[in-house]
Amino acid sequence: MRYYFSLPTVVKILITDEKRVFLEKECERTTIGPDGLLKDAEDIPDGLTVSTIYAWKLGASRYARADHYEYVETKYATLPTRLPLTPEMSAHLLAEENRTGYSPGKLAKASKNPSYPITSSFIGALKTGRAKTVYEDVWNYLIDLYASLPDAVNKPGFEPNFG
Repeated sequence: MRYYFSLPTVVKILITDEKRVFLEKECERTTIGPDGLLKDAEDIPDGLTVSTIYAWKLGASRYARADHYEYVETKYATLPTRLPLTPEMSAHLLAEENRTGYSPGKLAKASKNPSYPITSSFIGALKTGRAKTVYEDVWNYLIDLYASLPDAVNKPGFEPNFG
């Protein structure tokens, strides 16, 4: 009987509709589901599994260990937002390329921020729509980088790229 009373107390919380909606929105915002969230994570609390998180999302489990839910909530909060790449975004990149005369290769060389792995193939994939998503901060960085460049129109030898 002594052993039973020495076990740690597990605090459980109710998985409300708001918590389920939060999980769904975080999966959409980051494009990372429970599998990706726990993949390669080294600090996962004992007993937390991908199946557990799916059960919360689907309403199959009404309760969760508080430390498990807090871990998932905190983990999602650290992840960046991914934007779906729209045709308008791709067209904006092409318009900026035409305005500045900076091809994807030239823009990649102009990129001085080591935080973002900007390559010509990455920019090309965004421009042509081959990429389906882009991190919001990377997108903003690219747009700001293009905005900082002067117009190339009317420079000798400039030929715009119309697609």
